[in-house]
Amino acid sequence: MARRERSFARAVGAAMVTANVGAVALPAVATAAETSSSSGGVTVQTGINAPKDVNIAVLEFMPATITVKVDTPVTWSWKGTIEPHSVTFLAPGQTLPPPGSDTSLFGPTSPTGPYDGESFVNSGLQSLPPAKAKPFTMTFGTPGKFSYYCVIHPGMVGQANVVTTDKTDTKKQVAARGAAAAKRMVKEGTAAKKKLVSTKRHSTGNSDGTQT
Repeated sequence: MARRERSFARAVGAAMVTANVGAVALPAVATAAETSSSSGGVTVQTGINAPKDVNIAVLEFMPATITVKVDTPVTWSWKGTIEPHSVTFLAPGQTLPPPGSDTSLFGPTSPTGPYDGESFVNSGLQSLPPAKAKPFTMTFGTPGKFSYYCVIHPGMVGQANVVTTDKTDTKKQVAARGAAAAKRMVKEGTAAKKKLVSTKRHSTGNSDGTQT
């Protein structure tokens, strides 16, 4: 399934199942540029809730893929999301358990140095508000393609392509792509929710006597 289709499906799901919350002041969608590392690194947006309707949650890293040079600081920001997310790198041979089944993954496991793809690194679950989530930053000490995940949202996957050449994404390019992705997916989620709430409710009887 294409990424656009998958992101749309996630936006629909979020509109259907996210619990009602009180009014929350959220920043504008285009926030990645505001949180980019001052040392020349790049910033990835870790999920987002629609500023005008917090019941619409985008369960994506934005942008989903970045290309950076070895030793470039990469920061993941939770600014703009009240849905909790993690940034989790798995060790070789390690797999994620079913979402929410291992609460030890909810806490952080900080990197001990530049990431080389050989260890487990985890930001832990973070969100804003009410918790004061801090941006999660690390560098990569070796070239390669490194995937990372949210431990509670299946399919929420990002990838850092780490290279030794100068053909990499700039801070502005990553910020612009992230903001554009967020804007597009919030728009899709808003349309999906509008369609959902305008659909006439109905029920179907099941063989065991329950109703769907």
